[in-house]
Amino acid sequence: MSEEMTIIADPAKEAKEAAAKPVSQPAAQTQTANTQAQPKTAAPTRIPVPQPVQPADDKQTHILLEEMVRTQKKTFRRQRVIMYAMLGIFLVVLVSAAILVPNAVKLMNRAGDAVDRIDTLAVDMQGAVENINVAVDSVNTVVVDNTQDISEALQNINNVDFETLNKAILDLSDTVEPMARFFKLLGN
Repeated sequence: MSEEMTIIADPAKEAKEAAAKPVSQPAAQTQTANTQAQPKTAAPTRIPVPQPVQPADDKQTHILLEEMVRTQKKTFRRQRVIMYAMLGIFLVVLVSAAILVPNAVKLMNRAGDAVDRIDTLAVDMQGAVENINVAVDSVNTVVVDNTQDISEALQNINNVDFETLNKAILDLSDTVEPMARFFKLLGN
């Protein structure tokens, strides 16, 4: 069963390995002389084929199996801890979602209602602004239409001679007073 295989080795790798090995002084001189004299061609090197591993005795096998069992138990414990942690995280997320999702849906519904109300108010406000614009236009029209009449009335009031008016009132009072006394005497 000990077959050998012929493999061509790398000359650069062989040179590195040869340099790494300690060599005695005369052998080193010979080796240096040989490498200088020889051409650099790679000669095939025979490397032995590895033999299959022989089974260990029962005690070594038992020790290895016990070590594997201990390692597997540790791994199993770690996996169990990780599994329970993941289950806990999943339950927390599930409960949070069960609590938060309905509240979020209610909040979104309220927000939708608020937006609808705001839209309605915006439409109403736009109508009110249009009505105010119409009212302002009406007031402007009334003011413009009546400005000339008011100007004429003010002009007439300014043209009144108040001194003459006061004198006429006094004259009328002087005339009416004796008549009032006469009717007063008749009434008694």
